[in-house]
Amino acid sequence: MCKRLKMKTIILVLLCLSIFGCKSQVKNDSEGAAIVFSPLKEVAWVEDLTPWVDTLFCVIPESLIPTPLFKMLIDASGNMYMLGFRGDLISLTPDGKKFRHFANRGRARNEYVKINDIALRKQPSELLILDEVKVISFGIDDSLSFKTFNTPVGLAFDALAPAGEKNCWLFSAFPKDSEDIEAGNDCLLKLVDEKGEILKEALKREDCTVSLMNITQSADNVYYLKPQDAGQLFYQLGADSLFPRYKIDFGDRNIPARYYYDAVDSDMAAYMRSPYFKQPGFAHETKTHFYFKCAGPDALEYNFLMDKRKPGGGIGWINRDHSSNLYIIGSDEDYFYIIFNKHELEEYDETKVTNLLYRYIVQSLGEGDVFKDSDEVIVKMAFR
Repeated sequence: MCKRLKMKTIILVLLCLSIFGCKSQVKNDSEGAAIVFSPLKEVAWVEDLTPWVDTLFCVIPESLIPTPLFKMLIDASGNMYMLGFRGDLISLTPDGKKFRHFANRGRARNEYVKINDIALRKQPSELLILDEVKVISFGIDDSLSFKTFNTPVGLAFDALAPAGEKNCWLFSAFPKDSEDIEAGNDCLLKLVDEKGEILKEALKREDCTVSLMNITQSADNVYYLKPQDAGQLFYQLGADSLFPRYKIDFGDRNIPARYYYDAVDSDMAAYMRSPYFKQPGFAHETKTHFYFKCAGPDALEYNFLMDKRKPGGGIGWINRDHSSNLYIIGSDEDYFYIIFNKHELEEYDETKVTNLLYRYIVQSLGEGDVFKDSDEVIVKMAFR
């Protein structure tokens, strides 16, 4: 059985799902994705990122970054909002200075108990905070603007995204009753209004879900829901609908439907070691590239950088040694964002050269004074 604590340890996940109407009918159109990627056929497998990187530079943060980092958001002005796995939240300007303090831990209406996720609304400009049992919104341009509503009773929500000017998408990986987890009787995604009332439900449960990184932000504040079944569809979350944006086609190497329940009897280790590609996740997108990673055979981490300008122009690399938990955590129009710390630089040696992202950043930073004023940096990378 999927248990929340167990799922939190699985760091390779993303969005693939078939949609079934629960309250409101939502069209299931697995072949209707705007773009289909066949990464095992299209990418060039590389052993060095150097020829593919256009630009790399570092931003020195003025505040301590909460680590390990769970979520990073970038707004239209380039401000960065960072949430740690422990629920710590900070915001920084594009040059790494302190931006704003939004909320304190506590029991008041404008305080949080434990932040599960964050999101940005473009219009009106707001920071959305998913607390244990409520959603809080703070105005970004108007510091006096504040709203809150309680989430639907009985469900623990893991992720959220804005939906138009007032509503929100809420995602729950686990049903009210754990006995229903294999039955497919509940829906994973809910559209709620500013009072917390459910307007629509979608994505009937089909396969094993996890409570990590279900919704990620990309350039221009676009939000993607990671695949939740073997259909391997990334859906873009709109104001009141889901749009099948990307389909990932692994061919006969794709994980079979309900493999977790039917083939390995809910054994997560056996599921991850299976000879298939599963759990695409950590999706981030610039104007030219779409990045995601997933678990491949033997639970190895496969990274895919798809070039949206030319089919077959992407690259792929495998993190064979699991030497670092380094990963792409955000993106804007031009850059992918990575958090890198001094300890990771000091721990690098010849045994870790197969982690290409880690190796490229270490070699690019060198032994200079990048860590003179901070033990961590925000790395921004642009690819050719």
